[in-house]
Amino acid sequence: MGHPYLTPDEWLSRLEQQVLSAFRELRELYEQERARREELERAYRRLKDLDELKTTFVARAGAELRQPLGLVIGFLEAALGQLPSSGMPDIAAMLEGALRGAYRLLEYIAPLTAFAELHRQPTAFVEPLPLGQLIHDLLRAEQPTLAERSTEIRLDLSEEAENTRVDGPYGAYILRTLLDFLFAARREGGPLEIRARIRESVLLVELVDPTLRLPAETLAWLNEGAAGISGPQPARPRVDPAVLGLAITRRAAQALGGDLFLQSEGDQGITLSVLLPARPLGVEDQIALLSQALERLPSSEPQRPSPRVPE
Repeated sequence: MGHPYLTPDEWLSRLEQQVLSAFRELRELYEQERARREELERAYRRLKDLDELKTTFVARAGAELRQPLGLVIGFLEAALGQLPSSGMPDIAAMLEGALRGAYRLLEYIAPLTAFAELHRQPTAFVEPLPLGQLIHDLLRAEQPTLAERSTEIRLDLSEEAENTRVDGPYGAYILRTLLDFLFAARREGGPLEIRARIRESVLLVELVDPTLRLPAETLAWLNEGAAGISGPQPARPRVDPAVLGLAITRRAAQALGGDLFLQSEGDQGITLSVLLPARPLGVEDQIALLSQALERLPSSEPQRPSPRVPE
């Protein structure tokens, strides 16, 4: 028995019903997708808020801890240096124990403080700055201090180094900290020279201060001992609190993939050499940085008492 023929009106009516049914299904799928998208957007906003809160907390905690920690270390170093070479062993042991704890805390907060400083401007990870622009922006911000201290900045940047794009917050953080140290340590005005070169795929930035003098023992401590701060050494000289800023800066630079060295130029002053990675820090770099910083922290698991052996 054959199928009856449909009139055009019937055929159009059935087609309309099928189209409307398909539209209803699509609308339901669209509503479900929109609800999921709104839920994801809410979750993303909450995660972003959480990330900003964590970053703000780390930045404020690091800033609040760094300065008093330097003062505490300077006080303990001075007190230990004033003790007589013989006698009072209990007090010396107590001071050395306190110093070890202070230096251990310094190791913990330096990488986290550096990361928080960088993470305040995440867009800079996507849009790195040429080194020349970074230095000019930094000096423009420091102009009041330069004028107050009668300091003249001389720039000697190779064309390749000047155009090398680096991570803006990273470079600004390291260079600004070094300038702050020089302003705190130098006793008089005068010229400062900033040089930059590319050497073996690494960006080398040098700050030359012809007026600054540091003892050879202090330079050795900064270049060697500060690379692995583990506590006071018997031959360590008394360290000025301003110099401790260099130890913190070097630790932060190493955590961010660079390094910092100091060299005496004799009568020509001091050269601070900063090694910067000639590329911006990406997401994987940031993850590695946080992982390394967390590995330095002590375990938070409580120590369980050892089981008693029955007699």
